[in-house]
Amino acid sequence: MNFDKPLPVELNSFTAAADNGNVTLSWTTSMETNNTGFDIERKSDGVWTKIGFIEGKGNSYVPSDYTYVDKKPN
Repeated sequence: MNFDKPLPVELNSFTAAADNGNVTLSWTTSMETNNTGFDIERKSDGVWTKIGFIEGKGNSYVPSDYTYVDKKPN
């Protein structure tokens, strides 16, 4: 692995909250470079599975807010 390359996203915050059986993921980026988006994954029985995708801003140098609601996860 090469750790000298900068990451394409600078993450400011990330939270997860449960409400009425749903889980809401919220995050904010301060900048994005060539960011296509974010894969959303859930771990169940020791296995990670992609459950969604949120489109990124591509190239942005202003804060961006994102939200994903996982409806009624097991």
